[in-house]
Amino acid sequence: MDPLASIYDALDAGEPARARDLARRALVEEAEDPVLHYLAGVAALELGRHEEAAQAFEASAARDPEDPDVLADLGLARFLVLDFEGARDAVARAIDADPRSADAWWTRGLLRERDAEWAEADAAFAKAVTIDAERFAAPFRPTDHAFREALDRAVERLPERQRRHLRESPSAIEPVPGEAWLREMEGAVDPTCFGIETDGRWTLFRRNLERDAEDHEDLIERLVETFRHADTAD
Repeated sequence: MDPLASIYDALDAGEPARARDLARRALVEEAEDPVLHYLAGVAALELGRHEEAAQAFEASAARDPEDPDVLADLGLARFLVLDFEGARDAVARAIDADPRSADAWWTRGLLRERDAEWAEADAAFAKAVTIDAERFAAPFRPTDHAFREALDRAVERLPERQRRHLRESPSAIEPVPGEAWLREMEGAVDPTCFGIETDGRWTLFRRNLERDAEDHEDLIERLVETFRHADTAD
């Protein structure tokens, strides 16, 4: 089977590790093929290998600098490795190449959030949804009271030990993780994380949670999963 077809099949089958292996092997023979570099990046991104994905997309973009899909994914990979300026550049180039690149508009929304440009962020997310409603959904935006209510209900669903701890040390709520803190963590978390416990106290990142939630109940479930994941990791 053609190497490209095999890689696409592996990605479609939800097997990014196999796709990555196939792409890396194919690149030994076809090191200048931009599509192989791109697919290697896609596989790495799905595996959470963000630095590797960024490098693969860089290699693809160097060989095909006008491909909006490559540029959009390069923007996301750069965002995830905290290269926010590089992400802005890649996203801008992607939108210039294709104003209907939903992926690029979504990542632009992520970047606007980092600049605390909340209205501009939501406008970018809305643009992505307008272009591709099958893959993107508008973030759920509850009122402050409704968010706190969701948090209280999430805590009620936890084991008693966790409930008691969270009542004694109430969670702090921030819009998104701060850049200085992300860099201090040295890659342990990415900018889209829902929350983290440090020194016995939780900090939750509200806009990351809202972006992933469909409605009030889904937000509660995201909060529960966040607390439970940390408890399991401990």
